[in-house]
Amino acid sequence: MKKAHPLAPYVPEAALDMLIKLIDGKPIRFVIEKHRRSKHGDYRPPLPGEQRHQITVNGSLNRYAFLITTLHEYAHYTHRMQEGKGPLQAHGAAWKRHFQQVMQPFLQERVFPQPLLGVLARHMQNPKASSTTDHELVKALKAFDRPLPKDFCFLHELEEGVQFITEDGFQFLKGKEQRKRIICQRLPDGRMYKVHPFVVVKRIA
Repeated sequence: MKKAHPLAPYVPEAALDMLIKLIDGKPIRFVIEKHRRSKHGDYRPPLPGEQRHQITVNGSLNRYAFLITTLHEYAHYTHRMQEGKGPLQAHGAAWKRHFQQVMQPFLQERVFPQPLLGVLARHMQNPKASSTTDHELVKALKAFDRPLPKDFCFLHELEEGVQFITEDGFQFLKGKEQRKRIICQRLPDGRMYKVHPFVVVKRIA
């Protein structure tokens, strides 16, 4: 019996062969992390004395988010390989072109179901440094996450003035929405923070 590829459990079945052709045989060390709240993935060029690049992706992402993040980071690799070894603008026009080229073969319904495909296609017209800044895409991807634990919800679902606790155990008071973040006051020290509207929280008052 043929052994399953290590990426098979993490990406849509229809995308697996295409993704393997992209990554396998390249000087890339691919690392799957259990979970990191601070970021979905990252790319690291070779350190002095090394030859392999490194791509790290959170294994806790759903299959579609995992694939998008992988292609985002792989675009950093192709950007580095084709644009040179000097300083590069991480998410500038050149990187955006690489990301669009890398993503294009995957923009099909057998890989991404509707309506996610339509939202992703719009996002790719001018991809951002992080998909989390595109709230329409975040919302479309969240539809494929596992259900939230009982009594938990997304921050944007709470009313202003409600107290809540984060998964890290910090207590806050929800304030006003400001552009793409929500101003929240941490209790009891009163410090103010700009919090992403799709942070998972538990209402406590």
